[in-house]
Amino acid sequence: EYNLEIDVKKIQERLTINNVDIQKFNDINLPIDYEDDEIENSEKKLDNIDYYNIDTNENTASIYYDFNHTNYGNSMLFNGCYENTTYTKDEYELLINTSNEFLCYEEYEELENLTVKITSKYKLINTNADKIEKDNYYWYINKENKTNKPIKLRLNTTTVNKSLWDKLLELKLVTPIIIVGITLVIAILLFTLKKIGDRRNKI
Repeated sequence: EYNLEIDVKKIQERLTINNVDIQKFNDINLPIDYEDDEIENSEKKLDNIDYYNIDTNENTASIYYDFNHTNYGNSMLFNGCYENTTYTKDEYELLINTSNEFLCYEEYEELENLTVKITSKYKLINTNADKIEKDNYYWYINKENKTNKPIKLRLNTTTVNKSLWDKLLELKLVTPIIIVGITLVIAILLFTLKKIGDRRNKI
């Protein structure tokens, strides 16, 4: 599963691989920039090169890194499975676009199904995602559809989908609501205690 969380200031990229021999990942030094591909198999990390973090647990490996909007376009993982990729962001729009064919099945024969999940609170303009669930966009890639499975996502960076809590914060209504809530709780508690006291007095 390939996860991408797009925030206003950063992009969190994570690839989770299940049912794999984790020993294969013990000595991997994977640069974050696809232009550094020639040093991918270096035995030790080199100076002035940024590398992915790699965690392993039982038969699962996670490869992850926090990018910014400037350097994500060169991501090794983002560029690794499509011949052409585009990532751009300006004050109006954010665009993710790839060529049609998903190429990683040629290099990784043991790969079966891949889920691409992109999450962002920016408002959607258009996408070819297989599934949309609130701020989450999903693509499901397999050996049958790999030749025609581009990723296309276009978001409006001038508008953010905000939760009710965020909207209340903007309107400065959170503090009054909390005060009213506490007052109601205290009032209910006092009323309950008074009822209990009245019953005891009658007895």
